Amino acid sequence: MDKNNFNQIIAENLKDIRIGKGWSQSFVASQLGIAQRTISRAECGVKVSQRTLKLLCGFYQVSIVALYNEAMQEPQKNAQVVPDDVAVALLTRNSFIHDLEREVILRYTANIQKESLMMREDIERILPEVLSVKKSYSLMDIISACMFVNQKTISRVRDMATA
Repeated sequence: MDKNNFNQIIAENLKDIRIGKGWSQSFVASQLGIAQRTISRAECGVKVSQRTLKLLCGFYQVSIVALYNEAMQEPQKNAQVVPDDVAVALLTRNSFIHDLEREVILRYTANIQKESLMMREDIERILPEVLSVKKSYSLMDIISACMFVNQKTISRVRDMATA
């Protein structure tokens, strides 16, 4: 079998896999960070680099050897499906999920610190709602003002969470 036949077999198999997954060439290209033209060339039988071939195989979850088979085997129709409860149990035991949760919490916390921070101008604008103008203020006045500012901050956080 000559090189052109090998390239054509690889091209047809790459195209069949991509279409079977319901992906467009532009989607695959954007996910891999390569040009759509590269995907098109690979599917037209033009020789592509080993790097590109490895990227495509990794993304399609197929071995390079499988691309050389003249007839790609159809996926089994009666494939075993993992029940939801088993999948959840496996995922929750995996450190990836905990790392992901931690990252989400850190980003959310950073967002709260940035978005719900009460600046001096904000506080000066809302204090007249709580305090009447006096020459001096009691401890109770100060505590009431602080509690009101905290409630405004909590309201901002709640608004962010529901948005």
